[in-house]
Amino acid sequence: MFKFRDLLFTPKCVSCGSLGQDLCTPCLLQTKPFLGRSISNCAKVYCASPYSGWVKDVLIEYKNGNKNFGSVIAQLLVRTLDFAKVDSCRTVIPIPSSQLKIADRGFDTMLQVCRELKRVRPELQVVGNCLTLRHLVQDQVGLSFTERQANMSSAFRANRPVVGDVILIDDVVTTGATLMNAAKALKIAGAKRVYCITLCGTPNSR
Repeated sequence: MFKFRDLLFTPKCVSCGSLGQDLCTPCLLQTKPFLGRSISNCAKVYCASPYSGWVKDVLIEYKNGNKNFGSVIAQLLVRTLDFAKVDSCRTVIPIPSSQLKIADRGFDTMLQVCRELKRVRPELQVVGNCLTLRHLVQDQVGLSFTERQANMSSAFRANRPVVGDVILIDDVVTTGATLMNAAKALKIAGAKRVYCITLCGTPNSR
């Protein structure tokens, strides 16, 4: 959709630099979503890209507070949803940011991405306040596998009943501790199956 700001600032593709779109169609189609490794409580995990290249750069900029990159991330996640073919799911639930990170960035990163997703796929139902953090968690960067598991153990609670299959949205999956514990909370609340869609991750080696 044409935006008024485009009259002043011509969009440039974050991948190839061509003018006209924040992410041009050829570059979007070059991305190859994949099945991620198995994680407890998650039916399947799908990822848009490895954590590398321009996708990594976009995510870092976004998490540093550049809200404009949310639409690019949403395009990549829509492509991943198409790859996953989770047609039974219409309910989309973001991993919540901590209040400290929201205050620092000025917005909840995954909730904003889910809102961008809904603009592209109006049939999706975004439930932004479904999950909350039960306690303060450390930044996961630099933590070992064991430390990440302990950090995220029982970190989430669901604020409402959950019915049927749902899609859980996050930015990066590494050890899987965040998704495992968030999915556990959703299943306790009634979710049948929890499919996870992330921007970056590692392919299933099996």
